[in-house]
Amino acid sequence: MANGSPSARERFEALYRAEAPTVLLYVSQRVGPAEVEDVVADVFAAAWRRLEDVPENPRPWLLKVARKLVAEHLKAAGRPAVIDLAVPEEDVAVGVARRGELVAALRRLHPKDREVVLLATWYDLEQREAAEVLGMSRPAFAVRLHRARNVLRRLLAESDQRPRPRPETNPPTEATRRPRAHGPPEVVDLRETDRATDEDPDLENDP
Repeated sequence: MANGSPSARERFEALYRAEAPTVLLYVSQRVGPAEVEDVVADVFAAAWRRLEDVPENPRPWLLKVARKLVAEHLKAAGRPAVIDLAVPEEDVAVGVARRGELVAALRRLHPKDREVVLLATWYDLEQREAAEVLGMSRPAFAVRLHRARNVLRRLLAESDQRPRPRPETNPPTEATRRPRAHGPPEVVDLRETDRATDEDPDLENDP
């Protein structure tokens, strides 16, 4: 089938309409906003060139191409993935969790384990399809996903055990805002910096 034929164009346009939002989500979670459009365009340029190779179920194929292009892009830029995560309302990986804490815990996962959790949760893939994106067997993917979810639950449990700031019962007044006479006001920084865990004892032996 020649790519210039109407049937090829129609197939590609249908493919783009159906799958562009998912590819866009995958890429935007990993590269900076200024680079997303170019990487997504490269994914679909590859799909157009190899349209006859795109299977009937195209999503795993497209995400596999996207994963390769993202890796090449990040390597050329000399930096790690952005990991800009928007948590689904119903997260199937860990059950009910506070959204901010879940995002922080995901960022602390080993990159390989974070990838299996994301593929199993965000992109409407079956485990067999997610394994295809990574070039893994379904059993190997299932083992890694089980382990990654256990680590994620542990990180969330640690987050639950941290002391939380008590809410103010009364709004601050002008008097309470004013520095004390003997020195500057005490500043408490409640922002928590995400920690990227490059190695985890639970993650050393890959399946």
